[in-house]
Amino acid sequence: MSEEAGSAAPALCRLQLAIELRGLREAKGLTAAAVAKRLVVSPSKINRLEAAENGIVEPADVMALCDIYGADAEHRDTLVGYATVTKTRRDWWQKRELAPVISPGFKAYLGQEAVAAAVNNFENEFIPGLLQTEAYVRALPLPTQELSPAEVDKLVDVRMTRQAALHRDDSPLKLTAIINESVLRRRVGNAAVMREQLGHIAELATSLPNVRIQVVPFSLGA
Repeated sequence: MSEEAGSAAPALCRLQLAIELRGLREAKGLTAAAVAKRLVVSPSKINRLEAAENGIVEPADVMALCDIYGADAEHRDTLVGYATVTKTRRDWWQKRELAPVISPGFKAYLGQEAVAAAVNNFENEFIPGLLQTEAYVRALPLPTQELSPAEVDKLVDVRMTRQAALHRDDSPLKLTAIINESVLRRRVGNAAVMREQLGHIAELATSLPNVRIQVVPFSLGA
């Protein structure tokens, strides 16, 4: 496996595979249906691969596609390396123990967020999830009636783990957060929770060049 593939997250590997496999196919002038016929698979399988929809990509499938597309040995090794990552490593949100606290829809969103270069977020009710402190999360009206204390802890961990994208050494996520003034004034928890939360927002806005926070003041009216 190449060093480039080995250090990448599974979600990024799936996306890179999708982009490059589609590019190779189009460079050959082949349709997905024609490739599927040669592999004796359904066209939907090729479409899923090119849309990064498969959680696991079989290295054997990638090798077969590279043979059809005439990819050179170095390119094929890189793409097979990406596929191997999807088989041997899991994205953090795919862990079985987190299944009770991550809905399928949110799991799909996390997959998109993990490979995104930038996120634009508007909030009218609460602090954006990527900017929340742990104390603020715990003070929110979580679905505690349906979750055990241990599962609530896992839900909090999920929200905190997402924020690592803002601090990546390589290409940190660019966040533009537009917040209604009411979000900053609405108390969640007690005064200490809000003091810490507002201080956290101020610190991120001044210390991380990839984070931009704007507030829509009441004075603007409707």
